[in-house]
Amino acid sequence: MLGIGDVDVVINGLNKGGYLSTSDGGLDENPSLVNSQLSSTFVSLDTDANSTSALSLDFLKVPVQIEAANQGLLVCVNQNNRYLVCKPTTKQWVKIPNPKTKYFTASTSLLVLKSNPLKYKIIRFSQAKESVKRNSEFWHHVRCEIFDSTTWAWKRLKDVILPCKTFFANKEDSVVAANGGLHWLLSDNQVFAFYEDAENREMFSLPPSAVDNGGHKSKPLLAEYQGRLAVIRSGEEFMDMWVMEDYGRKLWSATRTWNIKKLCGEEIYLSPLAFHNGDAALFMAAFDSHVL
Repeated sequence: MLGIGDVDVVINGLNKGGYLSTSDGGLDENPSLVNSQLSSTFVSLDTDANSTSALSLDFLKVPVQIEAANQGLLVCVNQNNRYLVCKPTTKQWVKIPNPKTKYFTASTSLLVLKSNPLKYKIIRFSQAKESVKRNSEFWHHVRCEIFDSTTWAWKRLKDVILPCKTFFANKEDSVVAANGGLHWLLSDNQVFAFYEDAENREMFSLPPSAVDNGGHKSKPLLAEYQGRLAVIRSGEEFMDMWVMEDYGRKLWSATRTWNIKKLCGEEIYLSPLAFHNGDAALFMAAFDSHVL
């Protein structure tokens, strides 16, 4: 039986820019690492910690792709497209039933509900290739399935219907747990929110100042800041953060600005990938990565 412990790590795909940070606060990054040509390392965001030095996915014996993570647990898919859940700190793993894998995976998230006994849910969004025309416009259906560790089964919820040109921005982008929901950034700069307890969803906009260029070079990135939903963007010498001050009314405020001139002066094509515990940001440069 899988248990759970606290782990703060970054998984670095050596041949592909995928990063993962799991923490007690939730998921910071969802990587798509892994085939037989890739390897991974665990790097602690705590410079004084050495608990990650022995962490590895080698105990799984076969190459896997990491689909989601939360509080030290990983959801992985092996090269035969079989789903499993594992805990690298204890080298425990278990196969779970598969969802409908004939549909392309748009995004997957793992949410740990209880640590003892361990209870968790996996939320998977997948997309069929065909679009549907309605009122002279094309739309596409995104399937929503939830795996519940208590029932040990997948359940399909009502499809999410999006305009044809709107989609989950990037499978590798962060899925952010904050304000009681899971949040994805859509390609049209809308935020898609899913609430596990009521199994419902909604969409809302980013703050206009975070969408406007305004000297920002990187794309918007969702993050969690002190339990609240946030969005960050960086320019050539700075990084800005907006925080959702009133979630019910969807009111944002510009909260913090960091000077990253020195870091940007050392690298090119620098953009934030993840935000951790309100005081550490993971950046991706053209050929390297940094924790700031």
